Amino acid sequence: MPFLKCLPQTIMDALRAEGLLQLTLVTQKIARCLADDAGLSVSELNCMLQLYLEKPCCVRKLTEMLGIGTTSTSKLLRSLDGRGWLTRELDPADRRMERVALTDKGAEVAKQILLAADNIAIQILDKLPDERRLPFTECITTVTQHIKTISNHK
Repeated sequence: MPFLKCLPQTIMDALRAEGLLQLTLVTQKIARCLADDAGLSVSELNCMLQLYLEKPCCVRKLTEMLGIGTTSTSKLLRSLDGRGWLTRELDPADRRMERVALTDKGAEVAKQILLAADNIAIQILDKLPDERRLPFTECITTVTQHIKTISNHK
């Protein structure tokens, strides 16, 4: 990309910001599609995937990971609990903390969502030339890890 070196820094900054915003919009659209297909709200989808992928031990940790308030987390958990997709229990070591986990049924729903997401990823990768697939995947992995690191330092 030698031509990019000719662009002023302000344009380069705008390209980065626009690219990040476009990526955000696209990933939000994917999340909406996945949620709709699973009969969930996007918040419920995020909660299910956090519980499946990150396995937080307590409601407080889940609330932090989702970046929402405790009232919103309580509503999500009631909704998912009502479907039989998660368990809630007081932590035996600290009865002030409530532990949550997916049930087998909830884990199966999360697996189905991940399979649907995998199909979307395959469709995206199929549009790339063979020689660009691995670098793209590595880039996404690196960016995702970096974003997790940044979000953990709030």
